[in-house]
Amino acid sequence: SGGTLAMGANALTVGNVSNTNSGNIKVASGQALTQSTGATTTILSSASGANCIGSSGTACSGTAGTITLGNLTIGDASTSLTTTIGGTSPTVTVGGLLTITTNATLNAGSSALALTGNSTVFTNNGNFTPSTGTVAFNSTAATGTTVPALTYYNLTLNRASNTFTGTNSTVVQNDFTLTAGTFIAPSGNFTVGGNFANSGAFTPNSGTVVFNSSSTVTISGGNTSFYNVTVATPGKTVQFANGNTYTFNGTLTVTGTAGSPINLFSSSNGAQWTFYLAGSASISHVNVKDSACHASSVSVASSDTINNGGNNGNCWGFIARGGGGSATADGGSGSSGNDNQSGGGAGATCGTASGTVTISDGAVTAVVVVNGGGCYTAVPVATICGGGGSGATITAVLTNGVVTSVTVNAGGSGYGSPTVVFGNSPDGLGGGCPQGGGGQGGGGGGGSLAMVRNPVRSTVSA
Repeated sequence: SGGTLAMGANALTVGNVSNTNSGNIKVASGQALTQSTGATTTILSSASGANCIGSSGTACSGTAGTITLGNLTIGDASTSLTTTIGGTSPTVTVGGLLTITTNATLNAGSSALALTGNSTVFTNNGNFTPSTGTVAFNSTAATGTTVPALTYYNLTLNRASNTFTGTNSTVVQNDFTLTAGTFIAPSGNFTVGGNFANSGAFTPNSGTVVFNSSSTVTISGGNTSFYNVTVATPGKTVQFANGNTYTFNGTLTVTGTAGSPINLFSSSNGAQWTFYLAGSASISHVNVKDSACHASSVSVASSDTINNGGNNGNCWGFIARGGGGSATADGGSGSSGNDNQSGGGAGATCGTASGTVTISDGAVTAVVVVNGGGCYTAVPVATICGGGGSGATITAVLTNGVVTSVTVNAGGSGYGSPTVVFGNSPDGLGGGCPQGGGGQGGGGGGGSLAMVRNPVRSTVSA
């Protein structure tokens, strides 16, 4: 209990290509294995072998002790083997260079793998499997560190005054954390599936940060400037830490769908974050809430697919709808839109026309329009119905979607008390669905819909 095996500057080779599943390093809880930075530990095993670095339990299960190595090399650049960092939250520290050789695989397990070297600290010539582990670049000096293009689960950068340089096509499946230091992002894509925490200095370069998962994520830490940002997973929620300013110098692309909009919210409901668009934006099917606008922000182009969730600044492209009417009444006056357009005015009444029929000696002599209806897109069919006669034909006259008069083409004969029937709005055919009114001003209000199954029959006068 409490023992330490100090290797100093001595090299350590564990396992042999001739021994099946050899090459395990097991350190029990409370124990420690240490090695100087300049020394190298090499892990070997038989072809297709498997071994682990972790606790002393079976398959490295259980709580591990502390494992601090100089350089760590997995494999002999020929034999296929898989080394897994196992156990309950082991901390494995490599102070120099971690190398995965050809045909070898390093599985990060659920561990914390700390790389404390400088310059090039991780060379992958084989395969790196992130599992659910964390790779932490915790450089002990401030001479610069390269973060290789790999797929990580969690990625942490932590060294004040140090510069970490990213590489194109780096993927972080879960959380990215910049605790201290400067991170120069790749000039290509930098993909983050989980939370983005920046407590250091994030330099966006000319690259694109892609938030690609469907889970809710939070962007936090401090004020952060991005170049390009892409969020294109329908239904995703991105929360920005309230009180912080987020700047977009390149192109902000947020693309939801009609049924699954993307949410841009504050991390604290009702408390604003500040949006600063210094470049351009392509935004559709998005809900925005609690977003203040920087005084120098470019305005987002107006779109009826950008929804105002409330407590937002005026740089967002919201379109407010004016008051709408119903199928049987005029639309009310619209309220003012938050894009500074006036609200919709009173809507015109939409519906089916009606009228009265004048009879003389059994013939139709006139049709008087009582209600011209509205919103017709075609001249409605007009028919003399009932009354015991036959042969009368009439034609409606349409002006700006309203029936203004009726022409009697033939009066027919034998009519007693006929009625006039007009086709329904808007298509002018029998039956249909007239659309209620609602004037639009500044994206004025649309009216409601009402189903009218039967044509309007009008009275007769003699």
